[in-house]
Amino acid sequence: MNSKNKYINVMISYLLAISMATSFLTSLRIKYVGISELCFIVLIIILFFKYHKYIFLFNNKNFLNYLKIFLIVSVLFINPILSFTSENINFHHLKFHFSYFFSVILFFLTIEFIKKEKDYFNSTIALYLLIFIFLIIINFLISKIILFENYYFDNNYRFQGLTNNPNQLSFFLIVSMIFIGLLKNRIFYYFIPILVLVGLETDSRAFAYGIYVSFFIFLIIFLKKKFIKNLNMLTLLIFLLSLFIILIISLLILIQSLGSIESLIKLHDNYSDRSLYLRFDQLIFSTQLILKNPFFGIGLGNVSTDEAHNTFLDFAIIFGIPLSLLLLFVLSISLLIAIYKNDYFLAFSLTVFIFFIQFHFVGRHFIFYTLLAFLSNYSLKNLKKIYKSQ
Repeated sequence: MNSKNKYINVMISYLLAISMATSFLTSLRIKYVGISELCFIVLIIILFFKYHKYIFLFNNKNFLNYLKIFLIVSVLFINPILSFTSENINFHHLKFHFSYFFSVILFFLTIEFIKKEKDYFNSTIALYLLIFIFLIIINFLISKIILFENYYFDNNYRFQGLTNNPNQLSFFLIVSMIFIGLLKNRIFYYFIPILVLVGLETDSRAFAYGIYVSFFIFLIIFLKKKFIKNLNMLTLLIFLLSLFIILIISLLILIQSLGSIESLIKLHDNYSDRSLYLRFDQLIFSTQLILKNPFFGIGLGNVSTDEAHNTFLDFAIIFGIPLSLLLLFVLSISLLIAIYKNDYFLAFSLTVFIFFIQFHFVGRHFIFYTLLAFLSNYSLKNLKKIYKSQ
């Protein structure tokens, strides 16, 4: 590697780490642009000049190339047409087309970088975590001192740091936990209790419940490691699907025994229950929107200001069911591999993340797409190893 190329790679690694680490500073943005967004734009430009020929290379007949064709055609061409030709166009949402355009490009460019420059995988994640954890701890301690009265005398106070709302901060904390799982560096494991503590201070129910649900994954890994020594991927997949089906059936039986969702909600007349009712109402409305155009979605211009508050549903509404299923596949296969390889904390963090995004839309953050790129790289690399070993 020549010195010029090495210098460019180091600059890309630093930019990527800084961009991700400062993503949570959403309250410091001017309009929709902040430190992270500026860094990401510069990063995309540099990566594009370095890897543009690979982005538009479709000669190889493999899954990634078909994926590239679908995403480029769907997100960059069909969706804008659907948005701008809508009778009920919502101009407020059209500006996000630029965000999604850059996000798709960033996703593939990041994959190319970490695939071709493997030496920078760990160093990029480590630098990102160092900056992010340092900023979070400083932000938390300062807020604890300055906002002392809020913490101890305001029962409704929720810590949100320098984000726009507490749920946003929970999202960025979970992302950092996934990257700790990918890095597998013992030093960063010591910071996990701090990240969980800050997450609980946000009073995000999705974060807290996600933590509880994740212990179920720990149990699965423990039982697999203790009682099943030689387990192939297919058997594990069937086992997890069976557990999922049993869970759904149990939930339906519980609801049936209580009479209805409404009767369950009326057991306690408080904010939590009304919020639950709104989630079910949004689920019904989202399903109706998805059925209007299941394959390519209805476009950004047709979406009302009320989101589905579910990342999978929101993607299905805007871009169609295939893209939503693709997202589900990337996250599920990453979780499956983490369980198979006994990557305890990565499996734990991915479970929290998958649970969390059932209640919040996170598709407008650039770091979400870099995370998907790192997880895609993790999955592809380990799938090859597993396939060869079996």
